[in-house]
Amino acid sequence: MERKFSKICFLQRFQTRPKAMFTYIHPEVTDVVSTDFLIRYYNLNTEGIHRHDALEDCGIIARIFECVLEEYEQRGVDHFTADSGKRMKRFVIPEMYLTKEKGD
Repeated sequence: MERKFSKICFLQRFQTRPKAMFTYIHPEVTDVVSTDFLIRYYNLNTEGIHRHDALEDCGIIARIFECVLEEYEQRGVDHFTADSGKRMKRFVIPEMYLTKEKGD
C-alpha cells in the first residue's frame, strides 16, 4: 500500500472520501454509492465483521479505499478533482428506522 501512496501525490496532501473518488472515475454509476454498494461492487468479504461499528467500519472503508486506489492506478489516473457540478446521491435512512418523539 505504501507504493500506491507515493505514486498518487495528491493523497499526501488531502484527506478524500473513497465514495467521492469512486464517483469521479465512475460517472456512469447512477446508484447511491453507499458503503454497502462499494462492498458489493468490489466483492469484499465482510463475513464476521460487525457493520456500523466505528472501528470495524474503518477497516472496511480502508479496504474500499485500497480498491479505489488500485482502479486509479490501473486507469492511469493520478489526480482527483472535486467538481462542484457533480453530485453524489446520498443514502436516505428508511422511515422505519427513524424514531419519532412522543406526542408526534
